[in-house]
Amino acid sequence: MALSALPQPQALAQTASDFSNPCPTTKYEMSLINNATLDKLLPGDFLSSDKGWANNQQDLLVPPSFNGGINRNLSPLWRMRVTKQDAALLQVRYQLVAAQNGKLNPFNNITNPVSSGINVVSSCPEAVDTVVVEGGIKFQFQDLSNIRKGDHIGQFSVCVNRRDDENKCL
Repeated sequence: MALSALPQPQALAQTASDFSNPCPTTKYEMSLINNATLDKLLPGDFLSSDKGWANNQQDLLVPPSFNGGINRNLSPLWRMRVTKQDAALLQVRYQLVAAQNGKLNPFNNITNPVSSGINVVSSCPEAVDTVVVEGGIKFQFQDLSNIRKGDHIGQFSVCVNRRDDENKCL
């Protein structure tokens, strides 16, 4: 499965295949992992147990029990340089923008994607008033009875904002 994350229109963004620069040069410019990929959904992810026993023919007709949902984490997904004062006030929202194939695409069967947290990962020696923060996303895929084998793509918007100004993405 592939994932594409898009910053909200108010934010400037650059994509990066990694975060090799420990201190981005511009404050409030989001760097995203380019073409992030989640671990594949495996048959064992769907079943609540990988083993079963049958003592008679009737037991063979009992349907298997399935997991209620499958979790996947993608962390880190983005990185941003912010002031030290803002670092403690940040929150992030993710929203599904596009996924094709209706119910056949597992990205259309996600209960609200949630933040895996915002962490301060480094400070910038040349600018003592700033730090670098990063965050990720947790997915819980639900109702996977209709999906089909193959690669699936979903696009999500990423909005990092201050708790005291939730309407404006940085």
